[in-house]
Amino acid sequence: MKDETPQTPERTIRVAAVQMESKAGDKAANFSKIESFVKRAADEGAKLIVFPECCITGYWFIRKLTPEGLKKLAEPIFDGESSRGLIAMSQKYQMTIGAGLVESAENGNFHNSYVVAMPNGEARRHRKLQAFEHPMIQSGSEYTVFDLPQGFRAGVLICYDNNVNENGRITALMGAENRCAKRSSHSPADDMKLPMLLNT
Repeated sequence: MKDETPQTPERTIRVAAVQMESKAGDKAANFSKIESFVKRAADEGAKLIVFPECCITGYWFIRKLTPEGLKKLAEPIFDGESSRGLIAMSQKYQMTIGAGLVESAENGNFHNSYVVAMPNGEARRHRKLQAFEHPMIQSGSEYTVFDLPQGFRAGVLICYDNNVNENGRITALMGAENRCAKRSSHSPADDMKLPMLLNT
C-alpha cells in the first residue's frame, strides 16, 4: 500500500562559521576582517554567518581594563557604530550576520553581548547569561530566540552559557531549531574564538 502521508518540504540554509584572531581594542581592524569573511561566505552562497564572542572588540585583554578603559571600549547596541555597520553589511550581502562586542547599556551597565543583524534591517541582541570577563560586566537576564528570514527559529548562547544545560533546554523549549553558540578559546596568548552552530 502506498504511503500517502504528506511530505514536509526540505528546509535548508547554507551557514558559515568563522574562527578568527581579533586585535585587542582595534574595532576598525576587526570589522574589516569580519567583512572580508562575509564577502567570502556570500560568494559561496551562505545566508547566515556566525562570528565569535567579542570578535569586534577583542576578548582576553578585557579583564585587565580599567573602568575608564572598559567604558571607552564599549558601545550601545542597535544605535552604536558597530551595530549599524553590521546591519548595513547584512543588507549589502543579503546575509544574516552574528558578531560579539562589549555593550554599554542604557542604564550604565556593561555586557558581553552578541548582535545578530538581518538583511531586512532588523537586529537582535543577546547578553551573556554567565558573564565573568570583568568586574563591571554584568550577566544578562533574558534568553534570545527569534526567526531568521529563511523561516528557521534560532537561539543565541555565548560561551559559558552553553555549560549550563538548562540554557540550551530553555532555548529549545522556546522553539529554537538551531543555536548559535560562540566560544572563546582557552589560550589568552592569541585571542582566538570558535563559533559553533548546534542543532537543538
